[in-house]
Amino acid sequence: NHCIYVFTDKIKLATKFGRKGKGDGYFQYPGYITVDSKNRIIVTDKVNNSVQIFTSDGKLIQHFGTTGMKPGQLQSPLGVCVDGQDNIIVADSENQRVEVFSSRGRWLSSVVTSTHELGNKVIPISVAVTPSRHVAVLLRGPYFAEVRVYSYGQKCSVQ
Repeated sequence: NHCIYVFTDKIKLATKFGRKGKGDGYFQYPGYITVDSKNRIIVTDKVNNSVQIFTSDGKLIQHFGTTGMKPGQLQSPLGVCVDGQDNIIVADSENQRVEVFSSRGRWLSSVVTSTHELGNKVIPISVAVTPSRHVAVLLRGPYFAEVRVYSYGQKCSVQ
């Protein structure tokens, strides 16, 4: 139903926001979600090729992402997480890379620049930052799935 539901710790509905469509506050395929240290809700949208940031009560703060293959552009973003500085890390699945954006949505760098060397159509699905500042990436290929851990800040340095 293209919405985000926020529940209290008692599992009562606190708020619901979003609806089907394109543009600010709309979703076509909200896929992954995370919350940063300021309790902002960050949502990727696979079809709209975007990331949207909301307050905890559902007010849109920011929307970023354009469709494309250049650094900072997205094609089917999936997994999302934040690091200790609230930088936003996105699994950019169809571009076969993992991108890092500032908390304001400005492109900073790529943690993984390409997964082509792992085989045809190996895509990053989900991401997580470890306490030691590594990025764990769930990769899925035609016949396998695996987790690889990369040094954050060093492109494609597999641990």
